[in-house]
Amino acid sequence: MEIPIGRDYTFTIEVLQEGGLLPLNVTTYTGVFNIFDKSNNNTITTASLTPVVGGELKGLMVCTIDAIDTQGITVSQGSAADDYYVKATHGGFIYITDGTSPDRNVTIDEVVFIPTGY
Repeated sequence: MEIPIGRDYTFTIEVLQEGGLLPLNVTTYTGVFNIFDKSNNNTITTASLTPVVGGELKGLMVCTIDAIDTQGITVSQGSAADDYYVKATHGGFIYITDGTSPDRNVTIDEVVFIPTGY
């Protein structure tokens, strides 16, 4: 996952029924997306996941990470990374629940913050 530094970033996920490929009705679900520093596991930011209006029966949830939440992030790039690409130093964790069904958790191994304005 690539997230621009200092800009709002919105993404949509599709939640599937457990053990299948059919979408889960997420009408009553809420969730959070935590981004953490992999070197010390400190949380960088947390954003809410909510059902997409009109897409609830299709399992669609949306998350917006505000620009202010990423403005202070510094990344390794150039000779500090691999001479071109930005080094992935963050991870993510998505947690969704409806309060009654088993919770859904997904770990995102690499979250890359991309400097903007180049």
